Amino acid sequence: MALSKKARIVIAICINVVFFFVEIIVGYTAHSLALVADAFHMLNDIISLCVGYWAADVAENKSNSDGYTYGVRSRGVVEGRGWIKQLTSCDSGLEQKSSEV
Repeated sequence: MALSKKARIVIAICINVVFFFVEIIVGYTAHSLALVADAFHMLNDIISLCVGYWAADVAENKSNSDGYTYGVRSRGVVEGRGWIKQLTSCDSGLEQKSSEV
């Protein structure tokens, strides 16, 4: 029996939380700054996994498909702004090259 995506994320969060506390405790008792720093880096991984769990939950919920478009409707506006930025940066680079000559 295969585990669902959310169940695998919960297992990964639990494992990381256990290792986080182990590294914090051992790092402070051994006065090891490397272990404490790695523990707080692992805390960043825990937060990322929580965001991943939220994303899996949103993707699994079919009733929110109309509410969460993730910017698909405004894609053309973003593409247009990107092209304008690219063209203006190219233009300013040409002006700078021509003024140097």
